[in-house]
Amino acid sequence: MSAILVINFHVKPEHLDTLIGILEGAKRDLPGNGEGCSAVRVLQDVHDPLRFKLMETWDSVECHQVHFEAINASGDWPNIVAMMQTEPKREYYKDI
Repeated sequence: MSAILVINFHVKPEHLDTLIGILEGAKRDLPGNGEGCSAVRVLQDVHDPLRFKLMETWDSVECHQVHFEAINASGDWPNIVAMMQTEPKREYYKDI
């Protein structure tokens, strides 16, 4: 069963352009790279441009967890978290 990961970000103003670049890279590079991600969607709040919602469709929660462990171990995730006003919130959903 596929899993939809939803992450809510609230970026610090001085990191806005950097985060947008990272999210654009995820949209371009993550789907179809063999890790189990089939789609990435990024939404930016129309009233607060520092707020984002990232939605990724994965083959399973486990596929995403393997990917997450790799980006955490590489230091990429801690670097992303350092750009945030608050800790990003990650949740998994399924289609019904």
